[in-house]
Amino acid sequence: MIDCEKEIQNLRDELLKASEEIKKLSRIKADFISVVSHELRTPITSIKESVSLILEGIAGPLNEEQKKFLTIAKNNIDRLARLIIDILDMSKLEAGRVVMHKRKSNINELIKDVYASMKIEAEQKNVEFNLFLEEPIELAWFDPDRIGQVLKSLISNAIKFNRDKRKINIYSSKEDVNGKDVVKIIVEDNGIGIPPEDVENLFRNLSPLDTSITRKYGGMGLSLTISKGIIELHGGNIWVISEPDMGTKFIFTIPIAPQKVLLIIDDEEDLTSMLSFRLKNMGFDIFTACDGNKGIESAKKNKPDLILLDLMMPDMDGYEVSKRLKSDSDTKHIPILIFSALGNKNTQESMQKLGAAGFIEKPFEPEDLVKKIDNVLEARNG
Repeated sequence: MIDCEKEIQNLRDELLKASEEIKKLSRIKADFISVVSHELRTPITSIKESVSLILEGIAGPLNEEQKKFLTIAKNNIDRLARLIIDILDMSKLEAGRVVMHKRKSNINELIKDVYASMKIEAEQKNVEFNLFLEEPIELAWFDPDRIGQVLKSLISNAIKFNRDKRKINIYSSKEDVNGKDVVKIIVEDNGIGIPPEDVENLFRNLSPLDTSITRKYGGMGLSLTISKGIIELHGGNIWVISEPDMGTKFIFTIPIAPQKVLLIIDDEEDLTSMLSFRLKNMGFDIFTACDGNKGIESAKKNKPDLILLDLMMPDMDGYEVSKRLKSDSDTKHIPILIFSALGNKNTQESMQKLGAAGFIEKPFEPEDLVKKIDNVLEARNG
């Protein structure tokens, strides 16, 4: 019996060691891809600029044949640059290093911006491009750059796999999906469609479609896998409906932004004013308090989603405020983010004892504070 338990423990130790080794190799792979991708960007940028200078005639006159071949070279340089970006994004997704800067924003405004930036490309391919957006639409909680990346990817594929004199339609609407309010986006084309056997592999890692269709049109690459990762990091879903020769619908959802209230407790009025302005632009409703007593009263009355609390205040410091908030049944569940100039080890240990959700040292970069707020709210929302 003892020998059996010993053998089981040895197996556990070996499995744990193997697991750690796999994690280590995964980190090494991710770091290698990241370094190589960054290193490749510099020479590609130089090559692209050199070709552009010649193609534009700045380095001297060109005949039509030279222009033709240089245009082919430039297009393939752009394609290679996009591939490098995709590989880098895949590496970040696999390593869990993709940082989302989510904001409470209007998805329709983002769609219109992307539409404007890609309309000429669609028109050059004789593709009619239409928007059917629900107005007004509720604000959603998303990273505009990353969701813009998803939209551009889906629209690019729709253009690539479409046919002459065909249409691309983009729809937005509010939906209730399994009891959750979401914004649903559809990118629809009536192009060549996707065979049923390929649909199930569409979003798999490193599994671009390998059919006569993709070889002819250039393939979908990694962009759909990356799009899936981005949407899932937003708490949404993405899927496809398609039939050969009937067209394709790519559909994704992102959560509608719940109303967020922040309370700022700080005796520095200038800082409070600037923070209030910044956070209001992020879509928060803001309450402020210039001392501890007023802060506690405001917390009990307004039940904010998050409290930003300074440590050094007259009459009642942040330590005492935090203790009182955590001992009151009405406010003990509210996460507290401490920001202070007292950034030593003892201070951070005290924050842990007080149950603070996070700490940021003054002076801080606005982006760091926003990231901390996002992390605290996402952790609270599960």
